Amino acid sequence: ITKVMENKYDEGAALQQQVVDEMKNRLGSDHIWTLFSMEQLAHTKRLQEKFDEAELLQSQVRDGFQHLGSDHIDSIRILDAIALTKLESGKLEEALCMQEQTLELKKRIYRKDSPALLASMAAIARSKRQQGMFKVAEELYKAVLEARRKSTGEDSPITLVAMADLAAVYYDQGRFYEAKDLYELILSKREAQLGKDHIYTLVSVASLASTFREVGVFEKAEEMQQRLLCSKQGTFGLEHE
Repeated sequence: ITKVMENKYDEGAALQQQVVDEMKNRLGSDHIWTLFSMEQLAHTKRLQEKFDEAELLQSQVRDGFQHLGSDHIDSIRILDAIALTKLESGKLEEALCMQEQTLELKKRIYRKDSPALLASMAAIARSKRQQGMFKVAEELYKAVLEARRKSTGEDSPITLVAMADLAAVYYDQGRFYEAKDLYELILSKREAQLGKDHIYTLVSVASLASTFREVGVFEKAEEMQQRLLCSKQGTFGLEHE
């Protein structure tokens, strides 16, 4: 796990494979600890972009969890993981189908404002957005944002992420002034909480730079761009939210 956290995915995967093999030999393929170790290996395979290998492992884990029941937290978690792997490998329709299945399962065991349920709603919204279904995504993002505001407050980091998601789907629809208003609000809050040079603050700056260009406020766009260039982080890896 430490190797994976250090982004040494090849070394981490090799060590995790050894653990899986040892668990299978000592405990058997269906033992819960074997399945957990396979789940960790699958996560690393996904980070390596070895999606077929990751999905195969995750499917084996899902089969191993069947005795727990479909609405058990471990069964739901592995469905979430499979959906993410499918999404990242470009299987958008399959991913969306699984995300919607997971959401229905979560509705049985979680309250409406639970983080797990809201995370599923946001994931479905992202999938809908990737498929160009912007209005559907917008309504989901609005529901997530409203729930986040009520449960964690207007200024919490996770609420700001929800705001950024909504701003992005406004941007996708060409509703640049609505996107701008949200991005400006997010930037002011992140500056206050994190400082002007924090990476999340700079992501908001990059988003605003793009949005100012779209509404023809080129001086402001240039100001934001210069701020990025002069920042300690530089512009490497910064993209529109």
